[in-house]
Amino acid sequence: IFYSGITKLAEKTGRVNLLPAALRYEFQMEQRPEVFITLGMPDTLDQELSGTKDYTGYLLEKLTAELDMLQRDVTGKNTNGFEVIFHGKDSRNKTFDKIAE
Repeated sequence: IFYSGITKLAEKTGRVNLLPAALRYEFQMEQRPEVFITLGMPDTLDQELSGTKDYTGYLLEKLTAELDMLQRDVTGKNTNGFEVIFHGKDSRNKTFDKIAE
C-alpha cells in the first residue's frame, strides 16, 4: 500500500528533493543478515504539482523500480557495487571456519 502522505507533505514544504531509498535484509547462507541499501536519483517537487494522485503514482513506480533492481542484484549475487559501511559479529559457521583453518 502506498499512500499520498509523502506528496502532501512535500507540497506543504514547497520545493523539496525526494530521494527513493530501498532496503533489503538477506541472510545469504548465514545466521546474521546483511543489509543492502540503494538510493535512487532524487526528484525535485515544486508547489506547482498538478495532481497529487498522479505524482504519488509516479513515486510508487519509481520506488518499486528501485526495490526490484535491489532484489535482482542481491538475489543474483551481483553485490560488487555495494560498499561495506559496518561489520557486525561473524556468524557461528564463519567462526568455526576460522578455527578449522
